[in-house]
Amino acid sequence: MNILMNYNNDWAYQTMERYLKHPMGKYYSEYFSSVYKKHENKERFTPLHKKYCKQSKHVLVDSIYYILDRTKKEASVSNDDRDYDSPYSGNIVIPSTITYNDTTYTVTSIGDKAFHYAKELHSITMPNTITSIGKNAFYASKLHSVTMPNSIMSIKEDAFTYCHGLKSIKLSESLTTIADRAFAHCDSLSTITTT
Repeated sequence: MNILMNYNNDWAYQTMERYLKHPMGKYYSEYFSSVYKKHENKERFTPLHKKYCKQSKHVLVDSIYYILDRTKKEASVSNDDRDYDSPYSGNIVIPSTITYNDTTYTVTSIGDKAFHYAKELHSITMPNTITSIGKNAFYASKLHSVTMPNSIMSIKEDAFTYCHGLKSIKLSESLTTIADRAFAHCDSLSTITTT
């Protein structure tokens, strides 16, 4: 499919559609969707993506992905369902609120797998609106520094597992739950304090 998308013509489009109409189309559509997201000819294949692929529940605001709860007007940091191709790198500062389609949302959590396998991630700064860090949130990332606000109440399973570069961390005084393996295999982690 990656090769097909290199050809910006009707033959490639029709061939792609035959794949997606196939009885095994569900599996083809998952692969097509992953290729589509980063391909230079994606505009040509947008009609196929809309017709055959499950649309993303993630929105992108200022280079950070979120899942929105439109009822509560809350946002959770996410990663656009990428497994090993993290969109994040460098020093990330998460805002306390975001505006999407003229509606303001409060950022209240770091979602499951939000920064997992982020091989270029260095540091993360969270606002004091965040109350939870999800499962595998930073799993196997290259995180070296994290600024955790006093609002954090829970850290879920494997949240920081395999963060080999993490040397110290300050935990929130509001913290009530640290799940199993939250800091497993953080080989360099030597200092844990509370804020």
